[in-house]
Amino acid sequence: MWSVSAGRVLDAFLPTRCAGCGLPSSPFCAGCRSECEAPPECTEDGIWAIPDPEEHLRAALRAFKDHARFAVRGPLGSAWCRAARAAGAGVSDAVVLLVPSRTSSLARRGFDPVRALSRGVPVLPAAAAWVSRPMRDQRGLSAAQRQRNVRGGFSVDPVWVSGRSVILADDVATTGSTLGALASAVSEAGGRTVGMAALISVHRSQTR
Repeated sequence: MWSVSAGRVLDAFLPTRCAGCGLPSSPFCAGCRSECEAPPECTEDGIWAIPDPEEHLRAALRAFKDHARFAVRGPLGSAWCRAARAAGAGVSDAVVLLVPSRTSSLARRGFDPVRALSRGVPVLPAAAAWVSRPMRDQRGLSAAQRQRNVRGGFSVDPVWVSGRSVILADDVATTGSTLGALASAVSEAGGRTVGMAALISVHRSQTR
């Protein structure tokens, strides 16, 4: 288990490889930082995300989430915020709701990665949505398994979304099943999903 403080120590004092491309350099090299500046694109599923053809952002995100490599938070966070803003373009009164983390993930990491990336965009508090039943880790599951795994897995407090336009946001979108399950919970709570965003979308083609 990596703590936040341990990750900061690694970034500050130990010789490192870039968290994105893996080459010997600073904790997050200039090339990978520049990839974070790409404009967001909309996937065929309607999810706004930053293109990541070399999977450098995915590697950096994994280092941030699983090893507390906080040197990447600034560039990744700026990219995430641009995707979230693109998802809400033209809807001035929309609120942003983050996909809630499982309690076990929060305990293991010691922080909420998506909430840490979202510091540049006002988001609803953690109490607005929660995981309402046990769910498996989505990694390694097929599209059908992912959909079954998250179906009915979230609850949303109507106090925060009833009668409001809502943008849903996560760190990674693969099949869109997690965001779809959260959209269902928002609808049940009286809200209306008007956009979806993630830092990156993997294994899905992206179209403008």
